[in-house]
Amino acid sequence: EDFDRLRQLRVLDLSANQLKGLPASIGNFAELRVLNLKSNRLQSLPEEIGQLSSLMMLELRDNQLKELPGSITKLPKIRELYLKANKLKSFPPGIENLSLLLKLDLSENKLKEVPENLSKLRELRMLWLKGNKFNTIPEELSSICDLGNLS
Repeated sequence: EDFDRLRQLRVLDLSANQLKGLPASIGNFAELRVLNLKSNRLQSLPEEIGQLSSLMMLELRDNQLKELPGSITKLPKIRELYLKANKLKSFPPGIENLSLLLKLDLSENKLKEVPENLSKLRELRMLWLKGNKFNTIPEELSSICDLGNLS
């Protein structure tokens, strides 16, 4: 309850805990720029995560996420999104809305195909896809000309 008083917070690091979920009130942190939730036990995220309009970096590596809320594609300032080592089978539609995204780590999940419209992310410079369940190299990757690091 007292946590709700920290609305001006810019960086929140809750990594390496035993968190299984987040409260919907996470969406109240309008000034939050960095949210680090790696190495927890998160199985889902609340839709309110999409209300973090100032968020630039979201670290969700090493959790147990099976899916992401659709609102994750509504983060207007997100530049770095780390989802490595989860249990994701898909990415919600609308990834092209993350137009400022520079780094995307989807490695070590259960993805069978690259998220639709990934090629529309013109600012993307680093993309990690290793350790998924791809049968073929996705054709759309060739259209991302300025990709600096693909693994």
